[in-house]
Amino acid sequence: GWFMTLPSQDDIADGASWVRCDAVFPGTWDFETVRTVSGSAAGIAVDPPADYWACLDEDPEKPRQPFVPCDQPHRYEQTGTLAILTGLDGVTDYPSPAERDAAAQDQCIQVVEDEAGDIAATAVWDDKSVLEQITEIVGVCFIFNTNGDPLPPRS
Repeated sequence: GWFMTLPSQDDIADGASWVRCDAVFPGTWDFETVRTVSGSAAGIAVDPPADYWACLDEDPEKPRQPFVPCDQPHRYEQTGTLAILTGLDGVTDYPSPAERDAAAQDQCIQVVEDEAGDIAATAVWDDKSVLEQITEIVGVCFIFNTNGDPLPPRS
């Protein structure tokens, strides 16, 4: 996530013309806590180091679980991609579990075609309440081994 800070009205009146943008890295999958890190986040969205990947040992649908180190075997790994359900006129009815699963398999699995093993994809989807504000449903993509074996460590 991100957080933006602007100068106060008094600072602007005194000539301030800056914007501070901070990258926010969650400490747990439910975003209840954030990690404190220092340094630049330049390029992290394109080629993130393993320390910033979201790896889990339980189904990502389960809230309030900690991340696990991606440089150790783990059960679920975020791909860094999103699955998006939208139509010409947007989504007006919340998609069924089958529709969401089909979209995850279609859109999320594309990034893991070179992975070895019985890799499948799943997505953690926006809650239906988002339809009160927007007309698309977004799912965060994860991969996992269908046979239950852990995914290999990342470096």
